[in-house]
Amino acid sequence: MKVCANNRKPLAWLAIGALEEAQAGALRAHLEACPGCRDYLRQIERAARQLREAEAAPVAEPSPFFHQRLRHALREAPPRPIFGWRLALPALALAVVLLLTSRPLHVAPAPRPAPVASVEDMDMTILNYQIAADQSVEKLDRLLTEQANRGLPAAPLYRAGSLLTD
Repeated sequence: MKVCANNRKPLAWLAIGALEEAQAGALRAHLEACPGCRDYLRQIERAARQLREAEAAPVAEPSPFFHQRLRHALREAPPRPIFGWRLALPALALAVVLLLTSRPLHVAPAPRPAPVASVEDMDMTILNYQIAADQSVEKLDRLLTEQANRGLPAAPLYRAGSLLTD
């Protein structure tokens, strides 16, 4: 049996005695006809009773000698090492794995292509611009000026009639 969804909160308030008398009377009338709500109210009342009993339970007081015995036991206990075998063994295993699987620290750079004899023979790529700049700033300037003076290749002309296909 299911509890009515709109009655969950009012039933909880009824169980702890926080519901107004008019609402409580209407809810009790509903409880006579609804077994799901009755069961839910019993569960909530049982939980509220257990909470009240837990609050009323006396707090256990330690004996007067408890703290003295605890201090004495702590003084007498041998000191434990901070780094024991439980920490050292996994750290050693990790170090071995890292050493065996690591790559060499020095990786040789990729060889650069041999510089082209003249700037005019170079293909226009970023690498060739970098090579020209490494050789001299004047060489890079000459290369860029030549590229600007060459102009763009002639683009094909398209007309509306040439785009139609039969």
